[in-house]
Amino acid sequence: MPNLQISNIIPVSESLVIFVFGSDFSVFSIPESRVISSTKKNDESLEQYKNIKAPDWDALKSSKEKKSGKHPKGSDSEDFTIRAATVCPNKKYFAFVTENKRLAVYDINAKKERNAKENININNSNSNNTYFTITLNSELSKKGNALCFDNTSEYIVVGDKFGDGVRYKLVPNNEDFQPETIFGHVSILTSVLIQPKPDNTSSNQSSFIVSADRDEKIRVSHYPNSYNIVSFCLGHEEFVSTLKIPTFNRDILFSGSGDGTLRVWNIGNGSCLQVVNIKQQLSILGYKEQEIGVLDICCSNSDSNQPERYPIVVVAIENINRILVFKYNKTGNNSLEFITSYKFGHIDEVPISTAFDFSNKLWISFACNSKYAPQSLMAVLEFNYETLSFDLSSNIESMALDKISTTTVEKFAEPTSMFEWGRKSYARGSSSNDL
Repeated sequence: MPNLQISNIIPVSESLVIFVFGSDFSVFSIPESRVISSTKKNDESLEQYKNIKAPDWDALKSSKEKKSGKHPKGSDSEDFTIRAATVCPNKKYFAFVTENKRLAVYDINAKKERNAKENININNSNSNNTYFTITLNSELSKKGNALCFDNTSEYIVVGDKFGDGVRYKLVPNNEDFQPETIFGHVSILTSVLIQPKPDNTSSNQSSFIVSADRDEKIRVSHYPNSYNIVSFCLGHEEFVSTLKIPTFNRDILFSGSGDGTLRVWNIGNGSCLQVVNIKQQLSILGYKEQEIGVLDICCSNSDSNQPERYPIVVVAIENINRILVFKYNKTGNNSLEFITSYKFGHIDEVPISTAFDFSNKLWISFACNSKYAPQSLMAVLEFNYETLSFDLSSNIESMALDKISTTTVEKFAEPTSMFEWGRKSYARGSSSNDL
C-alpha cells in the first residue's frame, strides 16, 4: 500500500530529525540511521521503536462541546492533518497546527531532564525514546496556516487564514491559554518568521517579525509591539509561497513566490537587493513549464570550523525533479550566484520539503501522490565544494532511508497545485470551513 508523503523535515539537534506526515510525526536518529520514535502505531519490524503519545483530540473536542453545547461545523472537523510545524530556538519545544484548528506542543527534553535528575543513564539504548511529552493541546479560534516561536521560546505566533497573526503564551495544562492578535493582513497568511537573535545577545531583546500573504505582500513589524510597522517588501507579482531568514546573515530575507522568482531583501528597510528569475534558469536547463512556483528555500548553517566555505542556498520548485543551488556572496551586495543544479535520478523524485541539518547535510522529501510514486520517501545529500555538486551522503545509509515508512493509505491522493490554492477566488467567510 502507498505511503503518505513526508510534508515537513525539521532538524532538532545534531542527532535528531523530525519527519511530519499526515497527522503524525516520526523521530529519526542520525547516529543510529533509523526511526526511533513516532506517533504512528508501532511497526513490530523495528527494534527498540518507541511510540510517542499523540494528542488526545477526542478529549479536547468533548471538553469544548461540553462548555459550548455545540458540535464542530465543517467537513474537515475530523481532519487532523498537520498543516505547519516548527521547533523553538532553544530546541526545547516542537509545535504544530492541524487543518481542523488544533495546536499541539511537545516538550522534547522533559523526559531527558527527569532522567538526569534521577541519575538515569539516558545514553543507553533502553532509555533512548526521544523524550517527547505533550505540554499543550488546544483548539484555535481560526485555522492556522503558519507558525513560529519567538526568541524566548515562551510564545507561539500563529498566522491564520483570516490574515491575523495571533500570539499564544505556553502555559501548563492549557491554563489561561488566551490568544492575543498582534498584527493583521487583509489576505491569508502564508508564512510567519521572527528574526533570530545572534547567539551572544539576550533572547528578550526586541526583534522583527516577518509575515507574508497570498496578495504578494511581505510585512516587517517590530516584535512584540507589531502594530509598529518597519517596512513592506513589495515586488512579487503572485502569492508569496515561502520565506527564509538565514543564520549566516540575520539582516536579510529570502522569499519565493508563484511568480517564479526568488528575491533577496533587506529586512530593516524593505529594499529588494536582488531578483533571481527561477523560471528563466529552468528554461536554460530545458524545462518549459508555464507556471513556476518556488516551493521551498533552505540555507546551510554557518560553519565556524570552516569559515572559508561560502553559504549555500537551495531552492525547490513545484513539480520539478531538480533543485537549484546558489552561492551566497558574504561580501559586497549580499547577492546570490547560481552555481549548479542537482537532478534526481528518477522522474518521480520531486522534492516537496528541504532542510539542512546541523552538519549541513541536505535532507529532501519527495511528493507521493497519484502523479508521483518515488521509490524512496526521501534522500540525504552533501555538497562537495571541490566539484561544486551534491553527492549522496556517505554518513546516512541509503538502505536506512529506504526503510523509512509513514502511514499507509489505500490509494494515493490527487496532487494539489499551489497555483490552485493561490487563486484569488477566495471570499472571506464564504464557508464555515474557512473559519
